[in-house]
Parts: sequence; structure tokens; C-alpha cells
Amino acid sequence: MPRDDNARIEVFQDLELACPDGDKLRKALRGSVRLPWRHSLAGEKAVGKNALDDVDIIVFDREGADGIPAARLVLWPQPGGYRVANVVPTQCRQLGEHGYNDVLDDFVDNVAQPAAERGGFTLQRTRRRQSIKDWTSREAAAALRLFSDAANKSTGSSHPMDASRWRRFLIAEHLAGGSIDSSCFRRWLVEVEGWSIPLADELAAEHSFAAELLRDYDDQVRGV
Repeated sequence: MPRDDNARIEVFQDLELACPDGDKLRKALRGSVRLPWRHSLAGEKAVGKNALDDVDIIVFDREGADGIPAARLVLWPQPGGYRVANVVPTQCRQLGEHGYNDVLDDFVDNVAQPAAERGGFTLQRTRRRQSIKDWTSREAAAALRLFSDAANKSTGSSHPMDASRWRRFLIAEHLAGGSIDSSCFRRWLVEVEGWSIPLADELAAEHSFAAELLRDYDDQVRGV
């Protein structure tokens, strides 16, 4: 089956709140919170116990409703604001990408966006469906497609010509910043490129090793 050049997979979204004043942000969020969301002081205490440093964590709990699972959302301080550090289920075993993103989107729609308008800060949320071109350069994405289209999908990168095309992708991806998440990369190989799970696991492991090796090489060259 031909690959859809516009193919995307669902990934865990990121959310950042840009507001240097943590007190202002907290007040705006608390002023906008409404059921099924609530600000959780108990959650902040529980999460804070596991923190290495004394950080100003903000925690919100959501009741399960409207097809969205019950969950806890943790905001962690970073330079210039806060980011969502985690979304964890409180009644089911796991959320998966879809459940995680449903909780995050609901938080934005019903708490964070109204708070941003109230408090004068900004939000930055990544897309829930992304492609390989969202994670690396066009050159690296094209190199991966060339490898995947030409490779024998029963042998991975073992054939000399396949191995050469695979190395070209690894180098191109490194030159692009080496930012592809391993779990997303593995899923992309299986769901979009049509690789079997065992070979996708093998390629993802090779990709992770190459990324670390090339970073270490760069560090040695720079004398870090």
C-alpha cells in the first residue's frame, strides 16, 4: 500500500505557559478553574515530596466526565513560566496518547486559555498529530523515506546498500539536531513506514545508539 505523504501519528502534546510571575499565573489559573477541574493543594504536597528541590509546583485534578478520564495535571516551573510536566490517570491504569491529549486539551479550553486572557500571559501547545517533518529536517525525512522505500523490510539495515542509506539518514538526522524521540520514531516506522515491530525495535535501538555516539564524537571534537 502506498504511503500517505501527509501521514501523521498522534503524539503526547506539550504545553507551556509563558508568565515570569508565578504568583500572577497561579492566581489567574485559580480564578478560572471550574468543575470538573479543581486546584489540588493535596496534589501539590504529594508531588512536592518527590521533588529534589523546593519548587513552586501547580497541580490540578480533573474528575472523569464527558468521555474524558479522571486525571492529575502537573505544572512545573521553568525559566519564563511553566510547562506541563505530566498528566497521570487517577482512576484508570494508563491514558495513552489519545487520553493524555484529551485531558490536556480540556485543561486548555476550560482553565488555561481563560486564565491567559484574564492574566495576560500566553500559551504554546504542540499539535497532537505530527509527522516526521515536525521532528527533524526535510533532508533527514527524505533520507529516511529513501531508506525505508528501498530496504528489504524483512532484513532491516543488514544489506550493504540498505546499510548505506540508513547511515545517510542517521547522519542527516544528527546534523538536523538529533531530536527525534525514540518511542515516536519506533511508532512511525511501524504505523507509517510499514515495518514489523521486531525490526522497528531494532532500528529504533540502532538510531538511539548512533545519536548518542555522534553526540559523544562532537563533544570530543569540541573538547567538552
